[in-house]
Amino acid sequence: MIDPNIKLLTNPVSSKAEIEKTFMEARIQDGIFPAGAFRIALPKLWGVDTAGEDIIPSVERPVVPIARFTPGHKGAVGSDLDAKVVVYGAYLERVLNGADWLRAFAPSQGWSLVDLRELPTAFGLMGDAVALSHDGRLHRMLTIKDGNHLFLVDGSVRPDSDPKDPMLQEIGLLACSRFSLLSPSGRYFAEEMTRQSLQGARVSASFLLPVSWTVVEGIDAPRDGAALHFIQHNGKSNLGTLIAVLGGDCETHATALEAIVLDKLSAQGAMFMPSSTVGQGTQGDFEVVQFDARWQERAHTVLSLRGRIDGRPVSIQMISATSEVNIEQWAVNRRVFDIVAQTLSSV
Repeated sequence: MIDPNIKLLTNPVSSKAEIEKTFMEARIQDGIFPAGAFRIALPKLWGVDTAGEDIIPSVERPVVPIARFTPGHKGAVGSDLDAKVVVYGAYLERVLNGADWLRAFAPSQGWSLVDLRELPTAFGLMGDAVALSHDGRLHRMLTIKDGNHLFLVDGSVRPDSDPKDPMLQEIGLLACSRFSLLSPSGRYFAEEMTRQSLQGARVSASFLLPVSWTVVEGIDAPRDGAALHFIQHNGKSNLGTLIAVLGGDCETHATALEAIVLDKLSAQGAMFMPSSTVGQGTQGDFEVVQFDARWQERAHTVLSLRGRIDGRPVSIQMISATSEVNIEQWAVNRRVFDIVAQTLSSV
């Protein structure tokens, strides 16, 4: 049974002097694929095994452990706890938040997330978490993203006493917080992006969208405004729908544009629950709300942005399966919506 009293350690327990005495910085280049070379903080007297330069995350092998650190001496810190730090490399075929990737990956390894926070970065929301595994190990983890690669630093111990003791997370915390790539690409997105434009009569707006999304022709636009409709599909399956509408006059509110889209979905059988505010835009006076819906015998989530661009209303909806129905589909669509909201601006 998971102990809800285990809390995420965010600051070291030991003093700065004790940490400097006990830990060292390691640079790992040999035996790692070039884009995965990194530096990390570890206790002294620890050793490393690397997977090899030819072990590269890919479509065929999306997640691989690229380095494993363990105490190399019986007197090393953590040796009495069977401590280890494993660095995983993952391949991302689609844009994704590191936090959502961790939510899906942890259960596949038999880990139950006990406490998780989402760290906002230019690369998306990274997952900073503590978990317990089925064999009793305590894991302190962090995701780091670069282009279409995501890295997971996983520091774990086998507690010999109370797993609530924050000291048990310190090795993992220091490994996570001092991890950095030696040659980062600096690319924010896992996919190639394109800038899409809403061309109104008096005002125009644009946003970034992955090229994997296909435009649907024939959507109605407001007078003097503009509208775009996109889908992401896999064969015959629709993985997500994005609708963006720019109003043509200053008097119309974004909620009126939103209502038109929701009414059309209702006419197709969708049933909506009351909305809840889930965020604010970063490029202007935007509000993001979420609707839970039942449609085509499945649970759906609708993320909706409301705001204005140079005085004209703008409304954007992302329609997706819920995380309970398809966590990967939901996670990709959530990240796409975040990118659209964060890059939306006037032209």
